[in-house]
Amino acid sequence: MSIRIGRDEFLTLSEAAKRLPAKNSGRRLHVAALYRWASNGCRGVVLETIHVGGQRYTSMDALQRFLDEVTQRARASGAPRRSVDVRARRAEIERTEAGVNELLGGASQRNDVSEPSAAGRK
Repeated sequence: MSIRIGRDEFLTLSEAAKRLPAKNSGRRLHVAALYRWASNGCRGVVLETIHVGGQRYTSMDALQRFLDEVTQRARASGAPRRSVDVRARRAEIERTEAGVNELLGGASQRNDVSEPSAAGRK
């Protein structure tokens, strides 16, 4: 089904983001998420939008259809999608970098490696 002029109330993606419930953190969903859903989709489902005068619009009905289908596909996959914990990811990256630096003999030695000068090459 598609968005119908005269039947659906048009919402900019910014307005639509404000109507969605807040996340567990209490923060609202960023409008960029809706643009991503309209452009790339989520779990193979694309948010229906229309363009009018250079502005992108959707409707609450289209948003409901999108969320229903995404939810259905998430349940069908059986594996809950976990969100990335930024702090845990940073800590993991720091541990990996520390391990690499240890293997290389310390960060200061890594910077001492240089290519032979042009004068030394033949």
